[in-house]
Amino acid sequence: MSFLIQSRSLLLQPVSTAKESRFTERLKRCPLLISLPREEWRDWLAGCKLQILRDDEPLWEEGSLGRSVMVLLDGEVSVEYQGTVLGHLKAGAMLGLNATLGRWRRESGIRAHAGDALVLEIPWSLTKSTLKRNPGITGALQVIGRSFEALKLLAGHPLLQHLDEDSRGKVAAAAQWLDMPPGHIFIRQGAHDRDAYIVVSGSVEVVRHEGPRDIVLAQLGHGKVIGELALLDGRPRTASVRTVEPTRLLHLPANAFEDAVESPTAFRESLRRWRRKLGMHTVQDWMVTGAATAESIPAKG
Repeated sequence: MSFLIQSRSLLLQPVSTAKESRFTERLKRCPLLISLPREEWRDWLAGCKLQILRDDEPLWEEGSLGRSVMVLLDGEVSVEYQGTVLGHLKAGAMLGLNATLGRWRRESGIRAHAGDALVLEIPWSLTKSTLKRNPGITGALQVIGRSFEALKLLAGHPLLQHLDEDSRGKVAAAAQWLDMPPGHIFIRQGAHDRDAYIVVSGSVEVVRHEGPRDIVLAQLGHGKVIGELALLDGRPRTASVRTVEPTRLLHLPANAFEDAVESPTAFRESLRRWRRKLGMHTVQDWMVTGAATAESIPAKG
């Protein structure tokens, strides 16, 4: 049994052209559809709509409202955030999964790339009823959705923009989401680790231990990258970083960066050249968030 395009819907039919067979395989990988008994597929698909995007035509703009989840059946689309192309998605990808996280505002723009694209729109009412029947797939969809959030966070930092599109995608795939209670120290002064972190929600403070005293250098919130300069020099951490309140972090292992780029040495050298171009004040600011050199950083207050 395969799928046949008719008007703006997909119908189950005993046909097997090459293109329809590809659609079948792509839809079989859709968690929403495969969670249902096979005999219910026809009615489920009848509630969906097809949309053809011409080359460079937007599916939606960043910041627009929408609840529908989409499956890319054919072609390729670009994912854009604040003027930066985060990456390109090929047929089989699911789009708009932030709706499963309870967010109705589109957090990135989607448009057809390098030709026309065909997408299947799954209305929110259908998505919601399917998730209610099969709550176990919610977690899987949220994992996929968070990979896009990781890409957005990576693309928003000038240092990490030195990674190309493929490398950012590999780093995002290796990233881990951490939920931490208040007062948890995740970077320790004197440690030799080289991992970086991004604050997703909550806040943290950078603290230098001087004898019995803790000197607070900075307090940082959403979107801040912490510990990134350790990727450059590998020296011991010169400050600790601890959570101020319940905080979610995106953990970026150092080896993920090295595995993602063709030449880790060339990547680090490009970062060093970029760092030398910065003004001294900016360098000092980044030494705080990097917790990485910083004899000259003044204590806060």
